Amino acid sequence: MSSSARFDRVFRGLLAHRLLAGVGLVLFTGVLVFYAARVRPDYTIELLFPTFDRSRLEYEELKKDFPFEDAHALVIVEASDLFTPAGLKRVAALEADLARIPGVVDTQGLSTVSDVTAEGDTIRMEKLFPPGDLSPAELARRRTIATTDPLFTYNLAPPDGRATTIRVTLTRAQASTDAARTAFTWRARAVIAEHAARARQAGAHQELTLNGLPVIRTEFTEMINKDFGRLLPLALAVILIILYLTTRTFKGVVAAFVTILFSVVWSAGAMGIVGVPIHVLSQLTPIIVMIISISDTVHILAHGYRELEGGAATDDAIAASCTASAFPCLLTEITIAGGFLSLLTNDMVMIQQFGVVTALGVLLAWLANVTVLPLTMSLLRLRAPRRRAPAAGGRGLSRLIGWIESVVVRRPRRIVLVAAALSVAALLVSLRAGKEYYSYDDLRPRSQLFQHLRTVERIHGGTVPMAIHVRPKDATRGRADAMLEPAALALIDRLTAKLSTAFPEDIKHADSFANYMRKAHRIFAGEAIARAAPLPGTRALAVQELAMIDDPAALRDILAFDRGAAAIYCMMPDKGSSRASKIIAELNAYFATEEAQTPYRITLTGIYGIADGIYRSLVGGLVGSFALALLVSFGIFCVVLWSWRLGLIALVPNVLPLLLTLGLMSLLGIDIKPSTVIIFSITLVIADDDTIQFLAHFRAHYVALRDAGAADAHREAALRTLRETGLPMITSTCAIAVGFFAMVASEFQGLANLGLLIGISLLTAVVADLFLSPLLIMYMKPRIGRASPQLERPRVIHERHG
Repeated sequence: MSSSARFDRVFRGLLAHRLLAGVGLVLFTGVLVFYAARVRPDYTIELLFPTFDRSRLEYEELKKDFPFEDAHALVIVEASDLFTPAGLKRVAALEADLARIPGVVDTQGLSTVSDVTAEGDTIRMEKLFPPGDLSPAELARRRTIATTDPLFTYNLAPPDGRATTIRVTLTRAQASTDAARTAFTWRARAVIAEHAARARQAGAHQELTLNGLPVIRTEFTEMINKDFGRLLPLALAVILIILYLTTRTFKGVVAAFVTILFSVVWSAGAMGIVGVPIHVLSQLTPIIVMIISISDTVHILAHGYRELEGGAATDDAIAASCTASAFPCLLTEITIAGGFLSLLTNDMVMIQQFGVVTALGVLLAWLANVTVLPLTMSLLRLRAPRRRAPAAGGRGLSRLIGWIESVVVRRPRRIVLVAAALSVAALLVSLRAGKEYYSYDDLRPRSQLFQHLRTVERIHGGTVPMAIHVRPKDATRGRADAMLEPAALALIDRLTAKLSTAFPEDIKHADSFANYMRKAHRIFAGEAIARAAPLPGTRALAVQELAMIDDPAALRDILAFDRGAAAIYCMMPDKGSSRASKIIAELNAYFATEEAQTPYRITLTGIYGIADGIYRSLVGGLVGSFALALLVSFGIFCVVLWSWRLGLIALVPNVLPLLLTLGLMSLLGIDIKPSTVIIFSITLVIADDDTIQFLAHFRAHYVALRDAGAADAHREAALRTLRETGLPMITSTCAIAVGFFAMVASEFQGLANLGLLIGISLLTAVVADLFLSPLLIMYMKPRIGRASPQLERPRVIHERHG
């Protein structure tokens, strides 16, 4: 029994036992719904980290010594009267309420931060602004310390003194999960709203901004949720509208809607089974699955309506259309799934998860199209469309196919010249494409989070933590108290000075253990000795002076608990990957020189350091994954079409649009970065669908015509295929492209650009398919053996309705 006969038997059995099949689908869907309900949004920063890149390993080493590195929320207070009794009381009340939020370890602000001071011969930590009224002169003196002292400037207040930062440290449990971070953020917002209202009632002009890594992650999650709840229905609506306008078959639209619904639910269940959360990329999976599903649906429906127009009964037409389309559609889905699985070559968890769940979703979409769709078509009792004038859209598209055929036949050289000219122009323009990436990339400038980040940069000096991790090279000799050695203190002091002087526009404050030891030593030893020797000259003296700095909160992020490692922290402005790479390269060169002369390891890390690793890994990895997707596509083309020559022809109309897209990115000022470089892999694997449909039908027509003795079987088969598949290809591609265009409404600028560029790429891909595929076939005349049994059906259709 041939494969076609086996498929026909399966589909006829499905329709004959539709009740039993429906019950089975309901049970299967119920299981997947259970797992879908377990999917949660997550913007854990670790999802962005490269898996094996050294930047991730270095960051993990830092977190062992400084576990609170990413657990700090920031509250910015802007007011002209901060350093007055009234302003300090408002800040103190705000700090007290923030400290009472569950999961908060402590706060560091004007009312709680301590300074290194002297009382006689004793060094001690004293609150910079103690409770109670201070004289105007004392307030002015302490304000000067807060705005100019290396311990506090920008960390506590900028030099103009018109704002201050309250740092709220969360427990590791509170900062480590999305639910806990969200709970804190909501409570902190409530506290801030209450204090803003109090200030207004008191007639004080005060602005409050909540930010910091835990809050940023929560707000990204909220934006993802908002996107997910809006983009999916919007994309579905526009796809179904386009489908109805081009086909004018209401029952067909209903069948497509039901099939899409099952496809999306099943893909969500697959996410739950493999444990992938909803994040910036995986939220695209249901949209892509929906789009892939509609592509297969259009081909099956178009085939079914042709059978009905030829006089076939409903179930016969459904069985015939599914039999003819199931195997080609399966092969296209395997191609697409293989393309998405090629993303596993990328060294980033988020990309890998996106590739896996989208590949599973695509295969489940095929399953829905060969089970849910035929059952729905049968239940609706599809009938042949009434003999009436085609819809305006349908007439226009039919005329367009006729014009394309005319140009292919009469103006082949013009097609080649236009394609070559566009490709060369796109290549030249693409050479100017930007390659800029930001740590908090893809936010729209009008978004509240974007504005808050700019506020924090202006007042606090930056939004991206950078850490210089210092520790002994040989820890086996004993690490405890290693940072109290004079050589270690001197090294940390040099590194701090380098950061503060080399990049004054970027580094407003470098927080280090050396700053505290300098001030303590100056007070303990006296100004005269400190000028000659600004740091303690012996380990014993360093231990003695450190013992007097009794403030764990002040040293928590700059000196490890065992004093065997130190860190220098800077909050960096998010000026893009080019600036970051330049700073990192210069600092690493300096650190290498220092390492060669000291027994200590020096590592640049933190979110700032790992962002550079993310950029290198992602862009490089996606170039590799695109190359692998290209090889996968070519390999499957060869297997599906039983011809490596057809495989090469298939690549041309799919690769050229990607070059045009790269040129368009350059013209529109859209940089090549994590959110856009993935466009090429996605577009390639989706565009493969129409190409396989076209060439699979061509092969079947060609073999039939060749065996019948046609004089020019290549030419006639190519033109017949164009007439037969052109309309469904355009219809499905328009629906798909419009579905991606709906992503322009995303909260994220990167996803909006992604949807725009993929939509344009797919439209140019179908144009390339319709013009170049028949032309290349007609002039290259690839040798083709016997037809694959699975692809014989198009010949039968043509004989009945040609």
